[in-house]
Amino acid sequence: MSHLVVEARAASIEEGMAPKEATLRANAGSFGAGGCYSIILSAVSSPRCSFQGLPDGLYQQFAVTIAISVLISAFKR
Repeated sequence: MSHLVVEARAASIEEGMAPKEATLRANAGSFGAGGCYSIILSAVSSPRCSFQGLPDGLYQQFAVTIAISVLISAFKR
């Protein structure tokens, strides 16, 4: 995700914008994409929690860990 911010910042600076303003603009523009990515990743890993069986116990724990950590990191900003 950070490469998107760096590229957007560089493009804004090339257009003549001040570095600080370019950084703020790039961060504001990437929030929507980062939020959508996090929601999709959580939605993809969540159905694994509904599977039953011995080997699926590990997958359930892993799915919950991934889903929660992605959502926390998305809204941590």
